[in-house]
Amino acid sequence: MAQSDNAPELSSAQLSSPIMNLPTEIMLELAAQLHNLEDLHYLSSTNKHIRDQLSLVTPNTILGLTLRSNSQCFKLGQNHQKFAYEPLPVIALVVDQLIGWAARSNKHMETLSSALATGFGSVALSTTGTIYQDFTQNLKSSGTVLDLCLKHCGLTMSTIRNLIPHHATAGVFFHELELMGELQDGLTSNRPTQNHAAALIYYQVIYGALFLPNLTAVLDPHAPESPGLGLESRLKFMTICVNSDADIQTLQATILWHRVMQGRGSLQSRNNWREVMFDNLHIFRGLETFGIMSNNSPEQTEDRMAEYRTQIDVLAEPAHISYEVSESIVLSLPMWPEIEMDAHAAKHIRIEAELHMTRQASRSLDQQ
Repeated sequence: MAQSDNAPELSSAQLSSPIMNLPTEIMLELAAQLHNLEDLHYLSSTNKHIRDQLSLVTPNTILGLTLRSNSQCFKLGQNHQKFAYEPLPVIALVVDQLIGWAARSNKHMETLSSALATGFGSVALSTTGTIYQDFTQNLKSSGTVLDLCLKHCGLTMSTIRNLIPHHATAGVFFHELELMGELQDGLTSNRPTQNHAAALIYYQVIYGALFLPNLTAVLDPHAPESPGLGLESRLKFMTICVNSDADIQTLQATILWHRVMQGRGSLQSRNNWREVMFDNLHIFRGLETFGIMSNNSPEQTEDRMAEYRTQIDVLAEPAHISYEVSESIVLSLPMWPEIEMDAHAAKHIRIEAELHMTRQASRSLDQQ
């Protein structure tokens, strides 16, 4: 998608074309109405004059066009629903920006918490690619996570050009074939499809970005208090992501992959909560873990992880929180975000919700 600096010479016909006389403001509005990122690229490749005008397209507009991109880079890992899909790869790219916006105030964080309760949001499978609220959810004024991303986040063409593999025929941002092979070797049964496994990994990336501030607050209890998402948001997030034991297995396989890549042994070799916390910090590195996107050099990342390790080693074990799923099920969950335990808790919550619906349906039949 890179563009040459040698723009084509303008012919007299091009110079007299009505589009050449459009003010820049109109061209930018036209760009915002295009179908996808590819259309923006083709239009900006017309000539130097138009390219210069479209270089002013906002990151927010580029993000909206990326949602409907035809590139496989943004397709593998989409969570497909009826007539729509959750654009998880794109959300994962900007979720750091989203949590940064939310951390500015308690009001912003409450808006994000409400959006998580509503859902991720979807892109419609239509010729216009209209973004709409998942019809299984009730409309709420705060909107979905995707709505917030479109309001407060953005992407640049430079970032996108660095993401899309130049010679890949089926590329997601990380080396998905190698990673999926590692994941599937770690599963004993119910192996997910490549797309579903990729979607689960994107859920982890998004989870890590959203809840990393909670974990770093535990690591440094003397740091100034800042807005953060609570336990209810963690569990609501996980009930969206985890639908089966196979999903939990995939989460565990990803953690195993992190440990193997760093020579830290199997999951069974973890013998205390500090090891589990350190595993979560590696997952919480997000897209950087997969070599996709990072503002840090490898040395800076290594130094940061070493600092986390030091903080964990001197940390007293954080308290746990009692969470009542039902009268008969009360879970003890860590006050810090622990992805495996949150996934297991979400499984219990989902099962209990299904049982509740079954009991309600049975009572309704008895009353008829």
